[in-house]
Amino acid sequence: MGAAGSKLEKALGEQFPEGERYFGLENFGNTCYCNSVLQALYFCVPFREQLLEYYANSSKTVDAEENCLTCLADLFSQDAHEFLNFLLNELVDILEKEAQTEAEKEAVIEAGKDAQATKIDQATLPSEKVANGPKNAQASASLREPLVTWVHKNFQEAQKRMKIKRPPHILVIHLKRFKYIEQLSRYKKLSYRVVFPLELKLSDTVEDSDREYSLFAVIVHVGSGPNHGHYVSLVKSHNHWLFFDDENVEMIDESAVQTFFGSAQEYSSNTDHGYILFYESLGQSNTS
Repeated sequence: MGAAGSKLEKALGEQFPEGERYFGLENFGNTCYCNSVLQALYFCVPFREQLLEYYANSSKTVDAEENCLTCLADLFSQDAHEFLNFLLNELVDILEKEAQTEAEKEAVIEAGKDAQATKIDQATLPSEKVANGPKNAQASASLREPLVTWVHKNFQEAQKRMKIKRPPHILVIHLKRFKYIEQLSRYKKLSYRVVFPLELKLSDTVEDSDREYSLFAVIVHVGSGPNHGHYVSLVKSHNHWLFFDDENVEMIDESAVQTFFGSAQEYSSNTDHGYILFYESLGQSNTS
């Protein structure tokens, strides 16, 4: 586990989870945005289990020498949100293509017979493309307010609201930290304060309105602008909060999470802001 692992073992003592390992990820040159996303996804237990099950049941061989991270340094403008969307959409494409192939095989086998439609279960992975909102959409001052309110400006001002009808098992919230300034022809980082709770309850406008969520990962953007910054991740594992900064792994106190809410002032020396939040439904708790 290296020096980082040794420090964690010493800090946690007998509380160190049996069979668990905490590894940092090497930065291959501007790949911190990849590292932060991968750490958050790894500690999303349903995602991890489905991925491991997929490879265990897959007949395809994996090239151990291939390293995708070395190819990603110049993609997505080094943005964690764009990389997360890309990764999830690629997984959906792979599953849809395999499902289509299996359906075609079934059609051949059942040719000339009264075949019934085959339903493909994609488990917990999303079945639709992950879509971005408008470039100028901004987050609410608190996640307890409506989660998504989009404002479009064209010939007239209009508002569009999207509501969550059926609460998901895993809820991922992207805080809009960058806004395009037309007068400057560039993006500006929005450092406003967003209080994201450790426990979140959705409003009564959704089915199963009593559903509560627990925060288990936060991807943080560090820096004053989108083109010169760094990404780290905070992860909750076995009731302990961990701080992942590429290869470095440290244990932090739960109270430290609130330091990433942002600033109430427009100009602040604090440039560490929560960017992507990962919640899991309570009752289906994250045991990592």
